[in-house]
Amino acid sequence: MDATANTAPKPADGIERMDSLRYTAYLGLLTDAFKRLLAYYGEVEREAQTSEGESMALYVQKILATMQALRLKHSFSPEYFVRPGVDLADSGFPHSHDIMTLDADISTRSERLPKIPEIELLRQMLLEYLMSPGAEVPVRNSEECRKLQWMIAERAYLEQLDLRKQFFRFTPGKLFAADQKTFLKEKGRRGFHFSWGCYDSQRNRPCVYFMLLTQDESEIQLDKPDNPEYVRFLQAIDNIASRAPVSLSSIAVRLDEAFRKLYPKALKRFCLGPLVSPLLWDANKVGESPKLAQILLPLFKEAELAQNDFVLFFTTEMVVSEREEAPSALLSVLGNKARQIFHVPKNDRKSLRRGASAYQMYCILPHRLRQHLSDETLAEIQKNLDADGLEMLTYQRMEEGVTNVG
Repeated sequence: MDATANTAPKPADGIERMDSLRYTAYLGLLTDAFKRLLAYYGEVEREAQTSEGESMALYVQKILATMQALRLKHSFSPEYFVRPGVDLADSGFPHSHDIMTLDADISTRSERLPKIPEIELLRQMLLEYLMSPGAEVPVRNSEECRKLQWMIAERAYLEQLDLRKQFFRFTPGKLFAADQKTFLKEKGRRGFHFSWGCYDSQRNRPCVYFMLLTQDESEIQLDKPDNPEYVRFLQAIDNIASRAPVSLSSIAVRLDEAFRKLYPKALKRFCLGPLVSPLLWDANKVGESPKLAQILLPLFKEAELAQNDFVLFFTTEMVVSEREEAPSALLSVLGNKARQIFHVPKNDRKSLRRGASAYQMYCILPHRLRQHLSDETLAEIQKNLDADGLEMLTYQRMEEGVTNVG
């Protein structure tokens, strides 16, 4: 039996356990959605020549690789294995438990691989079995055939797992020095950029963070290979910024408090989701779907769109340090450092709730759906998302990429 069977989350409202056939179609939907998102960051953002856009493209590629890994893991898994879960209430994405199993699988890969024959041998065994005289049960639907298919997929899955290629529960990026064009040098300090991805375990959504920070020049340079402080730096980020969703400024404050000689100056978060598609819900039970799906699903039908068409929402949020607050003389002697005061507009209720200096929501949707989107419906969507404004990017089913329509 699957080793994760006893640790899998119990069924909860909005979490659907999909069988292999439905899950394969679902992962195809996710792959298409993330490819459109990759096109946006790989093409539109590249025109602006921003390193942030290029970095986001790399993270989306990792998410795509994760979808491929999950397809191999579950497509032919035996019925008694725990079925993968999909969060239909908050995100439309895989349950965080299925992302966390990637960490467990990569840690046990070296033990499991020797117990599974090489893929070429398995393929030969499968071919010989299919060419053997027929039995009472159709050969292709037999237990032996499915077992060989599962072993091929399992072997390919384990071989493919790579901390550098997939998007895991916590996916650290590169730390590199900030240049003078993007960092106004502070006296006695050096600047760095750092990014990381994490899978929000409460809303089941992938998030990507970008941080600008400074370091006292008297300290060992943070990006030095032999600097033990870098390990602690990663641990602090993992502990603070890969957990339950909180306001962005709260995360920035906790990071500031966690670092002894480091000073977060700006923090930006990209959060993907929710995803809405007719493929996720029964057309005859739209009333049972989340409010956002109830708004959009009738429009899919009205625009005569395919089951695997979709609307993918994503948000950018940013908080910036407006000044530093020096410790008192006594606290300074005790080793306390200057604290960052992050700017959050006090007269903006939504900014306060998000803990952000600025935020923007986007969506990728079919071009025909955009044509059926009235101002009233758009206002209803924005109200449901608690957003002011919605930047829309459209796609055509037979064409690659997306088009910014404002």
